[in-house]
Amino acid sequence: MTGYAITWASTFLGTPTLDVASVDSGHAATLQWTDNADGEWGYQIEISLDGDQWWPIAWTLADEEELALDGPFEPSTTYYFRVLAYNEVAVSPYSNVVYDTTGAWPAGPSDLVATTVSAGEISLAWTDNSADEDGFVIQRNDGSGWTTVYPNSNPWTDTNLTEGVEYAYRIWAYNEDGASALAAGTGATLPLAPSDMWAEVISLYRVDVHWTNNSANAIAVQIERQTDGGNFQPIAIVNGDVSSYSDSGVLPGFAYVYRAMALGVGGASAYAAATNPASQPANAVTLSISGPASANEGSAVEFALAATNYAVNKWLIDWGDGMEQVVPGTETTVSHVYVQDGTYTIKATVMDEGATLALEKPMHEIGIRLCLKTRILLIMVQNDTEVGNVYATRAHG
Repeated sequence: MTGYAITWASTFLGTPTLDVASVDSGHAATLQWTDNADGEWGYQIEISLDGDQWWPIAWTLADEEELALDGPFEPSTTYYFRVLAYNEVAVSPYSNVVYDTTGAWPAGPSDLVATTVSAGEISLAWTDNSADEDGFVIQRNDGSGWTTVYPNSNPWTDTNLTEGVEYAYRIWAYNEDGASALAAGTGATLPLAPSDMWAEVISLYRVDVHWTNNSANAIAVQIERQTDGGNFQPIAIVNGDVSSYSDSGVLPGFAYVYRAMALGVGGASAYAAATNPASQPANAVTLSISGPASANEGSAVEFALAATNYAVNKWLIDWGDGMEQVVPGTETTVSHVYVQDGTYTIKATVMDEGATLALEKPMHEIGIRLCLKTRILLIMVQNDTEVGNVYATRAHG
């Protein structure tokens, strides 16, 4: 099959001279040419297996006269190369053709798979497609350059790596005739797990969790919480350099246990050792509202507020008749007037820091009686003559 990126020619650009085309291994070839053009944008390099059918494989910028190709190049195969110069309005004639026949190096490996093992290890496995290799070469790159290592088995584990880092790998087979084409892959190590995790009760509705970050490359830390011996559930993800978290989703009367793990490019670390249970015991805090069990409508009714082992910021009283009242936490009594008879359930909650409502634990029920009224007619008499009348009302509780 013949294919060209540029299909027309002009003599406005000088013809390049291809000086060297050397295929040195299954993953390395070098081309060098002489720049005879003036005003070119760059060069197009083409390859052929028979000198008749050509296809473009690379392009360079203007004034460049050398190019390295990474293949793949098959063993015992002849490759033909040619070059042309181009700009926005013209292309040069093709250069002379230079060919090279490759050595009998082994067939290249394939399907390189890098599997995360730990914070310092990555396991590599690949498909061996040759029977005549003398061995394999593996190179790794953490972004700072390629380092060569020699595996002694397949699979092979790369050790003593940096935690939480992604590595690029490439591998080739070799024998006395040269090196094969490459297989490539990527893998990453796990971040180091956090440690020294502990929790402290800050208030009735807040627990602060702390830990030590041991990873310099963690992307995030995931915090999980267990409630009263149940399953752990994720509750937050924070940045990898954060070492504490305030949990305001707790309630009094429950025991909470926390654990955390670091998250990175290689996955999740092991968990930090779980904390001891953190919370007030069920009976540590007592809230109460007390008062009469019944009262007359229209009369002010007084109730007592009390809290033990807890400093109330504000009380929120739901009177059960559609009315609510907020009073300072220092108040010990509160009163209300019911204008309709019936039975009402009063709920007293506390407002913690950040106006977070507490549990509706203290409750009180009161019955309001209808206040019956008797109308009395008073007749006013003067000098034995009725001069008027007036009505008086007497309430009956």
